[in-house]
Amino acid sequence: MDHLESAVELAEQVADLIPKDHPDYAMYLHSLGTTLRRRYEHTGSLVDLDRAIAIDEQVLSLTPEGHIHYGRRLHSLAIVLRCRFERIGSTDDLQYPPREHGHLIKF
Repeated sequence: MDHLESAVELAEQVADLIPKDHPDYAMYLHSLGTTLRRRYEHTGSLVDLDRAIAIDEQVLSLTPEGHIHYGRRLHSLAIVLRCRFERIGSTDDLQYPPREHGHLIKF
């Protein structure tokens, strides 16, 4: 568990250090969201899960449709929304995307 705590702390530090306009900012932020989700899976902390969702939503908003990692990042958000639905049973998580986000994959 100590390694997971260290991983979260390091990912937070990196995300804080990278300028918001850096081309790789979304990548580092995505790493933080994934690390928080992993910690949630071990601890059950809803705080970590909610932070992971907020971060994944932010990452998705920073990723233009058609970007090579757009699908992966959308999938990551789907995973944490499913985790929250399974934990608390809110059907709001099944109604994603909220109207204000509007992220859909076009085939």
